[in-house]
Amino acid sequence: YLWPRVQERFGETEAAAIEPGSVTDSIRPVLRRLADGFDLSLTPTATAVSPLPAVGPSRPEFEWAGQAALQIGAVVHHALQVMADTAIDNWNAGKVRDQAELFRGELRLLGVEEPELEASTRRVIEALCRVLTDSTGNWLLQDHAEAASELSLTIHTAAGLEHVRLDRTFVDADGTRWIVDFKTSTHEGGARAAFLESELERYRPQLERYANAMAAIDARTIRLGLYFPLLQAFRDWAPGG
Repeated sequence: YLWPRVQERFGETEAAAIEPGSVTDSIRPVLRRLADGFDLSLTPTATAVSPLPAVGPSRPEFEWAGQAALQIGAVVHHALQVMADTAIDNWNAGKVRDQAELFRGELRLLGVEEPELEASTRRVIEALCRVLTDSTGNWLLQDHAEAASELSLTIHTAAGLEHVRLDRTFVDADGTRWIVDFKTSTHEGGARAAFLESELERYRPQLERYANAMAAIDARTIRLGLYFPLLQAFRDWAPGG
């Protein structure tokens, strides 16, 4: 430990630097006479300065919004799993709103702070209600063959084992295996199509890995998709396409 090693040397240095009486002997008051004709009016006067307003601790909006967005996504994912597991047809907007206190509690446990809690809860409810009013959202959560939410798979790669989790997977009436990822991204303003295209390119490698993992255990044709509940938007493609 550093302090025990230097404590003794520090004490010796301190004692040597300040000898008893050295301060009082060396510091004596000095009086100086002003020159004849010195004008006191020329000396600078003190200027009153208003104190700066107190600034309380605040976090940049983008910082908390980004952190809260992650937790909103986690709660929405969990709720979508519950809605699919308990039959999507049994859900409506009123039932979703009845879960507000549950969503609020989940967000709080995930670390969303009080100033953002109400807005985050409303965003969760908004996302789920938009799924219910969207035909594609309803279709994705229907009780398809071999349907599963939050399905864990292990990928064998050159670097070793990689564990992945699929938000939603099922086999449709045509025998196609779907792998769908839910994204709670939102976009204000124009250029919606460009935004969705950029999101597709951003997450394409992730879903391609999911397809590789599924192909190792399922010989069916695979189709990949990204679904955006808040935007009621869906983008899908064939692996490698």
